[in-house]
Amino acid sequence: RAMRLLETHTRQFGKLRGGVLADAPGLGKTVTVLALILQTSGELPSSPEAFWDSTTIDESFAALIKSESELRRECLRGLRSVISYRDTWQRKSLPYNEADQLLHSSLPPFPFQSVSALEAHVRRGASRLRYATPAIRDDIKLDFAHAMALTRCRLDGKRRSALLGGEGKRALAERALKPTGGTLIVVPDALLEHWRAQIGRHVDLRRLAPSFGDGRSGDGCCFVYGWGCASRWHPDFQRGSRERHPRLPSASDLRRFLIVVVPFSVCRDAARQDQDFRRAAERRIYRHGNAQDAESSPLLQLRWLRLVVDEGHELVGGDGDLEQATSSFIAELFAERRWVVSGTPTTGDVDDPAIVRSHLYQLQKLLKWLRHPRYGLDADPRLDTREDAADDSERRKALFESEVMAPFCDQQSESARATLVALLRTVTVRHRKTDLKLPSPVYENYEVEVALRPGETPDDDSYQWRVDEALADFVCRTKANHRRPKIAVFSQRDGDLASVAEALYARLHGGIAEFDVQRLGHQASARELVRFQTDRREVRKCPRCWRENDVDRKSCHHALLEVLLLDDDELARRRGDALHANLPEAERINCGRRLLIEPERIVGLVATQTPTASPQVYADDWRAWTVGDELLITLDDGSFAPRKDAETWRDWGCRACVERAAREQFESADWFLGPLRPPHSIVEGAVRV
Repeated sequence: RAMRLLETHTRQFGKLRGGVLADAPGLGKTVTVLALILQTSGELPSSPEAFWDSTTIDESFAALIKSESELRRECLRGLRSVISYRDTWQRKSLPYNEADQLLHSSLPPFPFQSVSALEAHVRRGASRLRYATPAIRDDIKLDFAHAMALTRCRLDGKRRSALLGGEGKRALAERALKPTGGTLIVVPDALLEHWRAQIGRHVDLRRLAPSFGDGRSGDGCCFVYGWGCASRWHPDFQRGSRERHPRLPSASDLRRFLIVVVPFSVCRDAARQDQDFRRAAERRIYRHGNAQDAESSPLLQLRWLRLVVDEGHELVGGDGDLEQATSSFIAELFAERRWVVSGTPTTGDVDDPAIVRSHLYQLQKLLKWLRHPRYGLDADPRLDTREDAADDSERRKALFESEVMAPFCDQQSESARATLVALLRTVTVRHRKTDLKLPSPVYENYEVEVALRPGETPDDDSYQWRVDEALADFVCRTKANHRRPKIAVFSQRDGDLASVAEALYARLHGGIAEFDVQRLGHQASARELVRFQTDRREVRKCPRCWRENDVDRKSCHHALLEVLLLDDDELARRRGDALHANLPEAERINCGRRLLIEPERIVGLVATQTPTASPQVYADDWRAWTVGDELLITLDDGSFAPRKDAETWRDWGCRACVERAAREQFESADWFLGPLRPPHSIVEGAVRV
């Protein structure tokens, strides 16, 4: 509610709308931002102020009607979406005819005597396209409105002097960009998986799907860099994995999403490319819009409804040139509403004598990024010279120092404190844990005593193992005495918990998540952290062998064993008959005596070059497998995943795989996990690896 008030206290173009969400850590800032986005779903950024006279526009448009060819070019610029949609259908079909009728009725000669009447006609026509998706209808309306806004700028030459000011330049620049109702969320790379998990857990995309994409699949609701559209990975739709080579979609694709989440690394790469481009050009580049600058990022080509930066204190805490360039790149994004999300908006050593001034300088940088009307940014290096932008920045900084910093730090008067508090209240939303009146934590110290045995020292491995077992027993007792507890076991030194974890696995048999807090950006650690938070491990089941793999795996990591049957050829013949029960002779495959088996089928060891304790140990350790080992395996189905029949494999493209196997001189047909057990009789067989 407080964030919504800061966004709606004014609707005037170019004014501060947004602020800093500074809730204490653990209070759900991510969920709060998602709730705000869903509440404003369907809204578009306000149009820049019109620097033209309506009467002049109507007179110029009436004169333009007489020049039919020029007016036709103006209209066609805004009707490209209609043409693209029409050409996706077969000629003379009903959807084609609907779009074609809208196209020709919007081109001269027509009865409309004003730009507003022509825009209203296109809006009504787009709404009547029965076979168009909601996203396509919106594209048609927005593209035409954008083209007509540029037409108005060209038709009125009387008030162009108004465009020379800072606000006028910004209005003209933003009119050149296509508006989108989406929210761009820029997050640290380590939190990308966290945002994806929170969206999947808290956002019901099935309720949003009718308004995006094709209106059914959820396509176009949400985009997370590295995973793509939510229709691929959201729990309400399909399961998907992380993309191997992620890339940012084009601006026309990005504008269709309600939520777009990208990491800092994407902005860092874009900033580096921009720096190289500027050095090579040795001139000021107008970077926004695909017509003016082919090097511009898709993020710079849109006018976003909202820009959110998670852990936003990093915007004002960068030390290197690249970090400063990244912060500048994010600041250059056009967005009507801006939010910094951070539990610690200002950082630093609290014991530093100059910490107060440091915090206030960081506050001024945040106000500059938020576009504060007095202490923020007016001149812009995108629209003005770099010298003018630098001079304006220094002037605003000096104003902040004289009106806020100096009275607060030097005079320390009550009025100076009131001024600072009043300023913070205009841009800050903050809740503390004490505001929620949560129960206070209970701290209890326990000692686990492990006595030394005769002749034993504290450095002995046997004693250390018994200490680890005692710690594991204590954790298990604590878990048993509480209802669904969350237990975090940690150590200040690396490696201390390796044997404790081994003892815990032996007692709990699962339900354990392991991650290194120093490597939370790593995929495995981030995945385990989500598993700890949600009590759920995301897996992908292999459709061939049913093995559960990590959700990010592109292929199954179940090791299989290639063996050769040592029994007579009768068994191979009967297996072949079972496989080809209903196949014509031309499609039959020679099964031979080779098999590809699951290691769990090993029931006995006949002769192995690597001595092992049991068949189970041999099966679990693929490094013990040696060519020439003789084993005893079970051919029964048992608890194994049922092997697919020949018809299923043909649907999966088995013929091409078989031809490739023949070229590589692979003798067996069971390499694709087809039927293994012979009919009725033999359930065990001797094989050689």
